[in-house]
Amino acid sequence: MRILWFVNTPFPEMLNHMGLKGDYMGCWMPALKQALIHLSSFQSGSESKLGVACGLSDFTNYQEFQKDNVTYFCLPKTRMCEYLQSYRKELSYCIKVVKDFDPDIIHVHGTEEFYGLISACISQPMVISIQGILSVYARVFFGGMRYRDILRSPRIIKQYLMMCRKTKTEQRIFRINHYFIGRTIWDQGHLSGLCPDQYAYYHCDEVMREAFYENEWCIEESEPKGIACISSPYPYKGIDSILEALTYLRRMMPEAVLNIYGSFPPYGYGAFLREKVRKLGLSDHVRFCGFKDSDELAAGLKKARAFVIASHVENSANSLQEAMLVGTPAVVSFAGGLPSIAEHEKSCLMFPRGEPVVMAECLNRVLSDDQLAVKISEEGKKKARRMNSPERVAKQLLGIYRDVIDQGRQDP
Repeated sequence: MRILWFVNTPFPEMLNHMGLKGDYMGCWMPALKQALIHLSSFQSGSESKLGVACGLSDFTNYQEFQKDNVTYFCLPKTRMCEYLQSYRKELSYCIKVVKDFDPDIIHVHGTEEFYGLISACISQPMVISIQGILSVYARVFFGGMRYRDILRSPRIIKQYLMMCRKTKTEQRIFRINHYFIGRTIWDQGHLSGLCPDQYAYYHCDEVMREAFYENEWCIEESEPKGIACISSPYPYKGIDSILEALTYLRRMMPEAVLNIYGSFPPYGYGAFLREKVRKLGLSDHVRFCGFKDSDELAAGLKKARAFVIASHVENSANSLQEAMLVGTPAVVSFAGGLPSIAEHEKSCLMFPRGEPVVMAECLNRVLSDDQLAVKISEEGKKKARRMNSPERVAKQLLGIYRDVIDQGRQDP
């Protein structure tokens, strides 16, 4: 079986080949690649091959290369295509990749980029993984920010407008495709409203990075009042809500400390958060730790007494799955697909999104009750080890590919 992936973020091998540096964000996809190519049923086929294609504005020319039995395609992408939502040239490169690689099936990872549009130009069967859904994210993009704060942040407004532009392409992708992969009640529910009458939905979980399987949380080794958050600089992630919760939590636990992992530059939402930290008097209680690799993040989760997500919308949140794999007790907003990943009072504690007082109370329970923390840790770890088993997920995915190929043969 010849499998071709289109991905939103270039793999490290591609960046290295093109001599580029930067923080790599789509880390779960290389982990899935490894799980798939190591699967014995995949290796047994003499024609089993994997190709990975990605467009980036820093890729100045079309390049194809091989590394470790995977063929990579680096595709040029103009900077203006996002603003104009016009991808004629970019799609021509994608069609060239399909012709050159001649796959049995094409797997597009995510609807956030334009790759799903190629189904109208090719004959091969194609399946699309749902990562996020931009049209839903846009509804709550500003999270809990007040209008006056939004108006003071032109960069945040620019991010919002760009997301709104991209929803038009995303909605077209949903309309013209028929095979989708998801993993939560949330994405399955929204798919029924976005797709044509004839579509197939497949459930497939995710593979996380190796470091999160190798590290294991222990309450005796954790920082008693330490809280970890792994996120990105968008208002709908609700980091400002966590800061407000911290002010309430400090009344019960003055020594509580929040470690925020991720790239939060000193402008846009990053600047807004830093100013909020100052205004709330939290400078000694909040650390912006910056971008970290998987080993550093796993170590941070292992050290924390609690992990928190306050998003106003999510699908499945890889950071939550990573925390559960390590065993860090999780406190999570009841939003999007998160209830499909963790269960309240069992593998996590949940609070209504945008409710910092309730979040603070949940954090207080985990930080002060050793028995509860250990229980949530064990239950979360047990579920994640089953849900994110690399071999199980790879088998799920390969089975989906075979079914989509079979269905494609039956289509007129």
